[in-house]
Amino acid sequence: MPGTISSLYRSYLRLVKNLPHEHLRIFFRIKAGDDFRAVINTKKSPLQQRKLKRVSKDLNRIKKACEGCTDAFDYVLDLAYGRKGKMKWELMKPILTDPNANPPPIIPSVSKSRPPVFSKELTALVTSEYSRVRSAAPLRQRYLTFPPNLSLRADPSSSEAHTLGPLSKRLEVNFRWRYFTRVWKKVYPPLNVFIRDPSTATESSSQEAASSANIRGVCLQGSNIFEAIENVVGKPYPKRQTTCRERKSTRRDKVYSMEPVRHPSRWVRRRYQRLLGRLPALIYRQDANAATGSYRVELSAMSLLNALPRPLRQPEVDPDTLAWYELSKSEPSSKLGVRNTCTTPSHNRGTA
Repeated sequence: MPGTISSLYRSYLRLVKNLPHEHLRIFFRIKAGDDFRAVINTKKSPLQQRKLKRVSKDLNRIKKACEGCTDAFDYVLDLAYGRKGKMKWELMKPILTDPNANPPPIIPSVSKSRPPVFSKELTALVTSEYSRVRSAAPLRQRYLTFPPNLSLRADPSSSEAHTLGPLSKRLEVNFRWRYFTRVWKKVYPPLNVFIRDPSTATESSSQEAASSANIRGVCLQGSNIFEAIENVVGKPYPKRQTTCRERKSTRRDKVYSMEPVRHPSRWVRRRYQRLLGRLPALIYRQDANAATGSYRVELSAMSLLNALPRPLRQPEVDPDTLAWYELSKSEPSSKLGVRNTCTTPSHNRGTA
């Protein structure tokens, strides 16, 4: 058994090296250490076999992802970026509670009977179509205070409560928490919170910006992982390379571009575009006239999602193209050397 575990661990690490992005390699290298450490520390043989089988299944998925299997690669991305698994819980945990809200318990003598509270971040996520899984519709505002699975008898002023009697307080607590758990599990967690300032038209996801806005960030706040994913996808049209004449006119032998280079594989870029459709960007907008801001959910303009309109994919206008455009408006087409190709249409063959 120890020889099999060590051999499987070495195969795991060799496959992880073939993943196309540094974040994936680091994540699964750490995950491999945690998983195999849990296998070794398990004393019971049947439980150890089940854990080893789970690790072998992950190994086969990574192998298929490196070979170009779309479903396996999407599964790898979902694990590495918290769309499923343990990391999803770690990303969702900070926003499942509101430190400023302390509702009274439903059962006065039981302090654990306090109802769940939808924080501002969670409210923006559950009521947006961009952060919900495909099979889940956005939540209605009235369901935040009165869940649809809760009987009308929970309202003392309703006719059902007067006719059939009030609902049990213990049942009300259970129904509320059950609905709360089912709702947040259908939400994709954000990687960080973007602080948007309309006055300066700037946007930042750093920890310093969150502290200055007096809001709390999520677990990966300030890590720039979201920006790294967009860099893998890159712009729809990369920047045009400068010509030899342009380089000579600037008196430079080489012109270095500070823009990040997108991934050379189109298949990998498409997978990351699909991933951006499952990565909701939580935006905190600072209102100048209000004491506090508001949250909203958006998707990256580089995401690829069938349910949403695709962004306009047009190349950026460079100075040369703009100069030709201005010249074409000021000068007639004959002076620019453009021939008139419009001729009188001839009759069809075989007609008189």
